[in-house]
Amino acid sequence: LLAAIKEAGHDGNCHFDPSISTLNKDNVLLICTSTHGAGDLPDNIESYAKSLENQDLQGVNAIIIGLGDSSYDTYCRMVYCTVRKTKGKIA
Repeated sequence: LLAAIKEAGHDGNCHFDPSISTLNKDNVLLICTSTHGAGDLPDNIESYAKSLENQDLQGVNAIIIGLGDSSYDTYCRMVYCTVRKTKGKIA
């Protein structure tokens, strides 16, 4: 995904252990994550997603992509929860 972004002439960084301190309102925040179990987020992004709920996200443009198995009732549940909890905070 990062290679495609750069090939399109944009700059980007990939954070496998994201920190809220890297959030830059001048950039687009792109979160692409898998889910596991009952639609839970992986350990490396769970705390980041929770910290987004408590941030001033005014002016942040974001794209959140969840990957999972749609045969489960709780397909990408935490991705939907993260979007819902940050709705109105992210452009």
